[in-house]
Amino acid sequence: MPKMLKDPAFLHIYAQRDWHDDVYIVGNKEGLETLCRVIKAALARGTADSDKMSDGVFVGDGEGYGIKAIRYRSNDDWPRLAVPYVDEVARENRWDALQPWDLLKDGEQQNG
Repeated sequence: MPKMLKDPAFLHIYAQRDWHDDVYIVGNKEGLETLCRVIKAALARGTADSDKMSDGVFVGDGEGYGIKAIRYRSNDDWPRLAVPYVDEVARENRWDALQPWDLLKDGEQQNG
């Protein structure tokens, strides 16, 4: 790996396989600090996008990605949100489930 001016922000987020499974977040200092900044921005503004903050993160194989954080205030709509499980037995199968990217389409209107 070539020498960079600052250490790359590595961050791996491992989803829940199924119900009651833990989520694992593994990162170096820079990756975890980036995650913190994005979460703090979402708490303050409703949504945050690491790409717009010039804060990308990387997987260990060198592929970069962005972090989108959404402060969702509607307690009544939580059952409508798609479940985050990745195992086939628990994966979302409702055709009308509200996906996280749908929340960003409405932006501040949903989160304000």
